[in-house]
Amino acid sequence: MKFNIKAFAIASGLIYAFVLFVSVLWLMARGYSNQETLLSMVYPGLTISLSGSLLGLSYGLFDGVIIGGLFAWLYNHLAKAFDS
Repeated sequence: MKFNIKAFAIASGLIYAFVLFVSVLWLMARGYSNQETLLSMVYPGLTISLSGSLLGLSYGLFDGVIIGGLFAWLYNHLAKAFDS
């Protein structure tokens, strides 16, 4: 079985973008203001605000596509190497 690298990368990007977007909104709802969070340490410029959630959406899309594409490529490569 092979992964479609492009489709997997796009799906991963969309899912991770949604997760970061909702995470920032959840932190806003919990009352965190612009305190130092793990998200702001990993993603420069990300604040706990509506604009920060939109920035998280773009960070998530970019990171998700890259990581998803690499994962699918590596899976296909290893599946081909170990196929007997």
